[in-house]
Amino acid sequence: MSRLDRAYTGKLEAGVMRAIVDASMTEHAGERIAFLMSAEIVDVLVGVVAGVVSGSEFCASPSSRRRFCDEVARRLQRRIAAFQDHAAEHGTPFPHTTINPS
Repeated sequence: MSRLDRAYTGKLEAGVMRAIVDASMTEHAGERIAFLMSAEIVDVLVGVVAGVVSGSEFCASPSSRRRFCDEVARRLQRRIAAFQDHAAEHGTPFPHTTINPS
């Protein structure tokens, strides 16, 4: 993948998070709460990524598609670790509860 425009990625990330929270808002016990359903959010974001890159040179062949997916997996692992490290050091960015379905 090419060099990233950090100003653009910052605006996109903020906009995507805003859209996720807005779409997840609901009334519960007289309060507005966002229920962020992680499996559904991940599924949607994977679909968006697939749609965005499906016609690009990054995915023109099975081998280039594998390289792209491997790079995305590495970036995702680094980002998850960075968020976990930040939360361990500074706490979570907002109060939340994780509910795991049984």
